[in-house]
Amino acid sequence: MCKASEDVGLGARVIVLLGFYQGGVRDGGHFVTVAGANSTTHQLLLSNPIRDDFEAGRTSGRSPAWHPYPHSSTVHNNASLVSHDAYAVRYNSIIGCWFLEGYFDDQTWEARIEYDVITSPYELLPYIVVRNLAICCGQTHIPQNRTRPINVKVTNEGPTNETFKLTVYWNNTNVIGTTSVSLLIGETKIVQFSWFANQTRYLNYTISAVATPVLGEVDTADNTFVGDTVTIVWLGDVDADKEVTILDIVRITGIYASKYPQSLYNPNSDLDCDGEITILDVVICTGNYAYKEP
Repeated sequence: MCKASEDVGLGARVIVLLGFYQGGVRDGGHFVTVAGANSTTHQLLLSNPIRDDFEAGRTSGRSPAWHPYPHSSTVHNNASLVSHDAYAVRYNSIIGCWFLEGYFDDQTWEARIEYDVITSPYELLPYIVVRNLAICCGQTHIPQNRTRPINVKVTNEGPTNETFKLTVYWNNTNVIGTTSVSLLIGETKIVQFSWFANQTRYLNYTISAVATPVLGEVDTADNTFVGDTVTIVWLGDVDADKEVTILDIVRITGIYASKYPQSLYNPNSDLDCDGEITILDVVICTGNYAYKEP
């Protein structure tokens, strides 16, 4: 008896039970994961731990990580080495069951899809993810009374296009900015905000971004991203030690000409926040030389 439904077409969210039949009599079966589905060609891509039909040349499909074939079954102790085998499916209305075409070379055998289980139901619902937040290429020492860009990375992982409100805060409740964001299914965007950092110097501040949940969204844990803790400093105080000294100048000249995202680049030395350590950064620092916080 088959109880598989149209949920099979939901792709990698589904595990199906294959039943093996000869002459209408069940003789074994096992579970496989649906790696993908093509509703146009009526094909399923199955991750089958005991078969590599794609690598064997029996079906179309793909291999996430190619490996020698034939091989022993122990290879599939590594799940990343399971190929995705594509099979055409057809529905038998007489017995109410879906079949995999070509699963067996022996035509007296049938592979029926008996049951399906949705393993990740939240993926079927609206799902907005705030992935990252960065200030001026990762700056954590923010000059007071200067404007800094805040880049927030957001993704729509739900099944429908969405529009939502995105807000950036300092210390959880103080709004830096808010805007409306529209994302297509699967789309990722970098949304930029501007922060005029006029808060008190030499205190730590937490910057966060929050996407307002969209209608029907249940899993909202990823709607908030908390960035690095930042310190507001006097302009030129690269190391945030409350004074501008030769050490700050050295921290700039020592990585002169480095650019984001090179490993040598330090965003706290990039005083004009242009993504590159230049003579302008040196001039800004020396212009504030010998400042000491009262």
